[in-house]
Amino acid sequence: MASQPTTNGIPKLPLSALEPDPNQPRKDLGDLTDLMASIGKHGVIQPVIVSQIGENRFRIIAGHRRFEAVRRLGHELIPAIVRTVKSAQDLAAIQLIENLHREDLTPFEVAEAMHELITQHGMKQIELAKELGKSPAAVNQLLRLRAVCEPLRREIHTSEHRVSQSLLLEIAKVANPAEQFRAWRELVEEGKPTVRKANRARRRGAYGKRYDDLIVEDEGLKVMVRWKTGNGHTRDWALVKATELLKKTAQSG
Repeated sequence: MASQPTTNGIPKLPLSALEPDPNQPRKDLGDLTDLMASIGKHGVIQPVIVSQIGENRFRIIAGHRRFEAVRRLGHELIPAIVRTVKSAQDLAAIQLIENLHREDLTPFEVAEAMHELITQHGMKQIELAKELGKSPAAVNQLLRLRAVCEPLRREIHTSEHRVSQSLLLEIAKVANPAEQFRAWRELVEEGKPTVRKANRARRRGAYGKRYDDLIVEDEGLKVMVRWKTGNGHTRDWALVKATELLKKTAQSG
């Protein structure tokens, strides 16, 4: 079957020669309205990835939304890159890597996909970094986000606040899920969550129960919290209102 090259040299294949992968990870293609409008105006910018399964027959590895959008628009051809797939494991790895190039993934989805590539497909972090065009340090940081507990991930996902990766990393440093929730909700109560606030909330969770004496100043309106660190040194927290401190102490039990 003769292929027709596009302007950038990528061949086009007939839609009739392509079929979706019945085992594709993404079952819900979502709303295709914006994608169809973009393709109608600019064409298919990113080609679909396919593997050959027979004479003039191809199965889609990545790009099911693009394929469906093009089909609904009534087009007959679509730009496609043919990949050689030797096993089901190769197919799963390719799909995960292609999935990681999407822009609408949450940092947690990226972290879980990376973890799967490393643990189930034997990919090294440095190989994954090269494949995705990221530094090894960036890959390592994303993997650390897996420490955030699943219920909190769902709450953050539905939050009205925009949450940066740096802020999520601060929360991930808190080992206890209950303390992760405490730090997050404290951030929300304070207004717009920021990395500085997250760092402060995390440190309060780490040190807040270690104080061993209180120095009362200004007729009881403020207190200085002191706690002992692991090496026996004593450190001072900040001056805080006594009422706020006592309230938090009572809530923490």
